[in-house]
Amino acid sequence: MKKDIKQVLREFFSIFYFYAISNRGGILSGIAGIIDCFANIKNQQQVLEEMIYAMKHRGPDGYDYWISGSAAIANNNFFLLDKQNCNQPLVKIFGDSRYVLSYNGEIYNFRELRKELEGLGHNFTTESDGEVIISAYIEYKEKCLSKFHGMFAFALWDELRQILFLARDQLGAKPLFYSCDNHKIVFASEIKGLLKHPEIEASVDNTGLSEIFTLGPGFTPGVSIFTSVIELKQGHYLYFHEGQVQVNQYFKLQAEEHTDSLNTTAEKIRYLVKNSIAHQTKLNTKYCCLLSGGLDSSAIVSLIAKERQLLKDYRIDTLSLEYEDNEKYFQNSYFQPSDDKYWIDRVSRELQTRHKVLKITYQDLFDSLEDAMIARDLPGMADIDSSLLCLFSKIRGQYRVVFSGECADEIFGGYPWYHVVPLQNNIFPWMRNIEERERILSEELKEQIDIKDYIKNRYCQAINEVPSLQNESILDKQKREINYLNITRFMDVLAIRKDRMSMANGIEARMPYCDHIMAQYLFNVPYSMKLVGGNEKGILKMALKGILPDDVIRRKKSPFPKTHHPKYEELVKLKLREILNNSSSPILPLINKKEILVMMNESSNYGMPFFGQLMSRPQLYAYLIQVNMWLEKYKVSLR
Repeated sequence: MKKDIKQVLREFFSIFYFYAISNRGGILSGIAGIIDCFANIKNQQQVLEEMIYAMKHRGPDGYDYWISGSAAIANNNFFLLDKQNCNQPLVKIFGDSRYVLSYNGEIYNFRELRKELEGLGHNFTTESDGEVIISAYIEYKEKCLSKFHGMFAFALWDELRQILFLARDQLGAKPLFYSCDNHKIVFASEIKGLLKHPEIEASVDNTGLSEIFTLGPGFTPGVSIFTSVIELKQGHYLYFHEGQVQVNQYFKLQAEEHTDSLNTTAEKIRYLVKNSIAHQTKLNTKYCCLLSGGLDSSAIVSLIAKERQLLKDYRIDTLSLEYEDNEKYFQNSYFQPSDDKYWIDRVSRELQTRHKVLKITYQDLFDSLEDAMIARDLPGMADIDSSLLCLFSKIRGQYRVVFSGECADEIFGGYPWYHVVPLQNNIFPWMRNIEERERILSEELKEQIDIKDYIKNRYCQAINEVPSLQNESILDKQKREINYLNITRFMDVLAIRKDRMSMANGIEARMPYCDHIMAQYLFNVPYSMKLVGGNEKGILKMALKGILPDDVIRRKKSPFPKTHHPKYEELVKLKLREILNNSSSPILPLINKKEILVMMNESSNYGMPFFGQLMSRPQLYAYLIQVNMWLEKYKVSLR
């Protein structure tokens, strides 16, 4: 039966209307709050404003707050959409209670949840996913979290029952920290927000120092270095009621038998990748994609391009980073086998993107070390962070959302250490040169912390969390362990980096591979399937067949680029010597000045990183500079 023109138009406009209103979800912002069981919370308005102002970069469109009784809640607003539907904190009255939400993130499936909740009698006055979060909590309490597919961190206050509910997404794409005593809890998206509260000190004990000098720049989930600050871990929620704190885990990777055939597995992965990208690109704002010419970023660009082909102007804006004199000084290695330039040009031409190359000098990297540390609130990945910070600073105001290929290597097993069997010496596989870490410590600090013992304890703690199957082969068990460590530990370092460096510039970074449904499925795919064809991430390459050119699919993995310019190393050495020769430098009691000076006179070592794939000697020097900056800037007191 043929459809008449009116029916066709009705169907067309119903589809158009669905996409128009489905884009109204998501509040990309910073959150903060104080719940005090005994004090007059209205007297803390100024403190709340200082907390939220410290994170103003997370909400360039202004801030708002809600204060009543024992609760004060604030939000930095970042409007991708219309202000009327997105302004926060969001207040909803249901029954006898008033619910107040401060929310950072996006629930991708909020449309489906809204229909489900409407069927259960809930009414909605906005098109926002924030209102869906409130209604889902009213209906399901903490079980609502298992229904959410997205990236989020939120605080929800139930005024009648005087209950605070904090929650963070399954893989930790969005941050959330808190501090509490027997009658008060303070929370914020970033540590700098918490430290604006007069009762929260920037103090660090032996555990914090162990994290900084032993695991850094990667840290144990739930440990925030500062003694009075706690990170709400990924996949966890918190209840605060009458001065009592209860923290529970709602998501954990599960070990399940994988029964899908190779072809079915590849088909499902293809669907999961496409579905994640489709969810995250429903935006009414200008966005771009980072493009390295590698498998992960190229797949995102290709799939978005194919989705946009029906549009009048479907060409995608892509960006890449290029270091000063990189073609002259680049040194290939096992961990960084090739330069990106040829492959970026290859993919950009193939997909007809509007490509921009953003050039960064070694001076830019050096000058941004302090800003990158402040963005993290901690010493981090040195110029690996500052390079990304510089990149985002160059596009600030041009784009509000950037898509990036992080997290694919953790989920699909792309790192070199994923293929090493067995794991060695109770050490996280991305950590090497432990002797160098010991070498730079002062004798006094060595008496307080034991590097090898601390690493072993944190490693064993992580391994003991790993679920397993009864009849699993030794090889698959070992690969499951590495996969678990990658997803729950190493991926956190990159997610923090991307969130802080982008939000410091008022830009939202989206990582389609950071998807808990995808992570759970891949967690149980056997190693032989992941490595199909003898290739790293072979199953992803198989899934992307036809989406990308074959030579791009075959390209060997190369990580985010770093500078190899000798003048950058000269700059960090000069700065570090200046710190070592300044008797008031706060780092001096913690490090071995003599050994570091000897180290700086030795030949450079770009080939063997001390952390991850990129942090070799110059980055170690820069990391120590950041530690000193951190101790100074945050006025850290050592316990």
